Amino acid sequence: GAAQVWVGFRGYSTAYSTGANPAADVCDVSTGLTCTTINILSNGKFDAATAAGSSSCLVSCNVSKLYDQTGGGIHLTQSTNANRPIVVFGAISGLACMSFSSNQNLVNATGLSVQAQPFTVSAVNKKSTSAQAATPNIFGASVTPAGAFYNGSATPQSVGTYAGSAPVINATASDGAFHTEQFLFNGAASNIIVDTTTTSGNLGGNAFTGNITIGQPSSTFDTFIECEAGVWNGTFSGTVQTNLNSQQHAFWGF
Repeated sequence: GAAQVWVGFRGYSTAYSTGANPAADVCDVSTGLTCTTINILSNGKFDAATAAGSSSCLVSCNVSKLYDQTGGGIHLTQSTNANRPIVVFGAISGLACMSFSSNQNLVNATGLSVQAQPFTVSAVNKKSTSAQAATPNIFGASVTPAGAFYNGSATPQSVGTYAGSAPVINATASDGAFHTEQFLFNGAASNIIVDTTTTSGNLGGNAFTGNITIGQPSSTFDTFIECEAGVWNGTFSGTVQTNLNSQQHAFWGF
């Protein structure tokens, strides 16, 4: 089925990837006032050449807005210049992604009204090799709360899911390397697929409701690079999981 919200530096669909539909607004880091809207190209890639050649990225640029490519209008924004993620050109296989450091985040204040379980979060990202205590959101909703996150100081290094105060599922995801991740929220039948490894467990029953956040406000957390993220109604079948994993690895080249 269709995603409820999808953001990032890869085109959500062939239909969206025309060269005329936006991925992000990028702004100069020094003032945050010179901004350029960058589109998804017909090959599904973020138009890094236009971004790099723009007045917004003459030195360095950040992301003030990520566009929801599903057409649902759930765009993620950040009005404070210092709290915007940085555009990293050539982050992986020559492709651009976003780097989130402490206090940097993108938020949609309205989010989804109610996305009850079962639902699936998918993302492509990499965490640095440092170890902070905070757990930044890979893609999370603040009201319930529910979502996917990086464990700051866990051993082994891991990602996790939460859908209420307890329990939490953790899955090994080595620092310093890119991973594809599908987080399936379905109560006692929940699981996390990191690349091709599945970790199953039991989650609380919270819905994905309210503010949608990548990163974490007012927290010291490990730097991590995010390339794409989305939320789907329902849990992925094994075939869909395998196909999406293959597509993500093929596109991002790892």
